[in-house]
Amino acid sequence: MIRMPRRLALIALALSMALVAAACGDDDDDDDAGTVETTAPSGETTVAGATTAPPTGNAGVEAATAFIQPFLVNPTKIQIAEPLPATPDKGVKVFWAECNFPVCASIGDGLQAASDILGWELTRVPYNPGNQDEVGAVMQQGVDSGADVLMITGRPLSEFQDAAAAAVAKGIPIIDGYTVNPPLGEENGIYACIGCSADSQLTIEMMTNWVIADSGGTANIIYSTIPDFPIIAFRDAVIKDTLAKNCPDCKLTVLNNSIQDLLEGAIPGKIVSALQADPTANYVFFAFGDQAFGTAVALEEAGIDLSKVKVMGHDPNIESLNNVKAGKEWAWGGNAVIPVGYYFADTYARIRAGVDFNPLQPIETQILFTGSPGLDAALQLNADTGTSAPYVGVLTYEADFKSLWNITG
Repeated sequence: MIRMPRRLALIALALSMALVAAACGDDDDDDDAGTVETTAPSGETTVAGATTAPPTGNAGVEAATAFIQPFLVNPTKIQIAEPLPATPDKGVKVFWAECNFPVCASIGDGLQAASDILGWELTRVPYNPGNQDEVGAVMQQGVDSGADVLMITGRPLSEFQDAAAAAVAKGIPIIDGYTVNPPLGEENGIYACIGCSADSQLTIEMMTNWVIADSGGTANIIYSTIPDFPIIAFRDAVIKDTLAKNCPDCKLTVLNNSIQDLLEGAIPGKIVSALQADPTANYVFFAFGDQAFGTAVALEEAGIDLSKVKVMGHDPNIESLNNVKAGKEWAWGGNAVIPVGYYFADTYARIRAGVDFNPLQPIETQILFTGSPGLDAALQLNADTGTSAPYVGVLTYEADFKSLWNITG
């Protein structure tokens, strides 16, 4: 039986409970799309991409502007510094339950690259996250496959509870990502969560504060979300809290979508309808980037001026970054999804080695806008290699991880 060090388990439990409690504190979330939260006056001041901003006399705008400053430049270090005591064993069997969204494929590509470096055997099995039975079945397939470790993102533990219990019985750890599931080791089967609650809180605060700073505290936001994902519902609470703190005069209209809306490509049409219903809206904020596929084209076809309605959000895809470059979208909170696969691999390597690891492992983030080095680097990498990576964060991430793993060449 693999055991998480008790100190790490207690830290993970305390942090998870605190962050989930913070999200659950906003239990009055409306279920219907189009919930208006606040009302905004007219006027706009653009400060996007500025390294400094003059005093505005608005404490909330000044706080928001100060908050985003560290995220306007490329991160230079990955989030792990301690090398492993020895090169990891080869031949490890990794089972990756890969949701059928582009972001999951990008994480899988990173995990494949890391596995190739480590000499591990990766099995990638796609599933529909909108089908709860399929989630559980895929995870049980992983348990039965003889894998050494199971990896998944985005789904609540309740959807694969039986498979998790079977994994615990067989001594197979689960490494999770982008959820609010607490990593409690053998107690619930989940040993670590990559890019989870704390990361989501940081990145949504970052992009909400970008809107506040960019608008001068007068934003009228259409916020597109899919609360079927618990981590996205968590982000929904964070944006409301951040606006209440730094922009009480901003207006927020929540557009609740379903997983099926995303799979059917229905979200761009819903965005057009929301903007036509409120022509004063000047920001479209996506809780995660795969929702944005086709939105810029749909807005243009509807005659909506993309210089006046600023499309932005968190977790961009490569289409959105190309649109930022072309001036059709404005800014995105980069999430280093290819390196996330490396973080998954590194975490399991540490579990196998019996050394400390972070059960709530953070990842790099940054605001990407026209002219930002992170944007240009991501687009150049995509052009050079055809990778699905929308953002890589630290440009030397592969060499940095190889150094942690005592691998040269």
